Amino acid sequence: RTSRISPVQALGDTVALPESSIRRRFAGGVLAVVAGGAAAGTGLFGSVHHSGYWVGGGLLAVLLGVTAASPIVCRPFLVGARWLAAKAFSAVGNLAGQASLPNPRRTTATASALMIGLALACTRAIVGSSAKASVNDTIAKNFIGDYVVGSNFGQPFSTAIARKVARVPGVQQVVRQRYAFVEA
Repeated sequence: RTSRISPVQALGDTVALPESSIRRRFAGGVLAVVAGGAAAGTGLFGSVHHSGYWVGGGLLAVLLGVTAASPIVCRPFLVGARWLAAKAFSAVGNLAGQASLPNPRRTTATASALMIGLALACTRAIVGSSAKASVNDTIAKNFIGDYVVGSNFGQPFSTAIARKVARVPGVQQVVRQRYAFVEA
């Protein structure tokens, strides 16, 4: 059906998909949100193997379900946002709010793209922070020294440095360690 629409026609508001497709999309979205919520809840509070997969899969289903159901769900939010924007920014806010109302599918498609991008960026930040905390925790539990003297460039340096560090007042013990990368 979309292949019969010209690109210029697709840019305008005149192209509308049948109302039945938006109802099916809404029903599928609500079903995905409910199923995803149940899966995430099972992973968080149930005793299942690989609970992380349950939680991740459930959250993905919720994200996709909200994206699918958003053209219908968003209309009351768009009306409220238009009212708030009109109060806060007068004519400019009212115009911006009116622009979002005629085609909620276009508005939610834009918002969904932003939502997915934000979810991916947050997920990456969470995974990175978790990895950093895990490494810091491992070092804190396994490293009993106070300082590490090393080369920032990964190159070896003189062994005389260890002797100089050992002579610094307050240093009780120096452990010398060398490593090398070997290709097999």
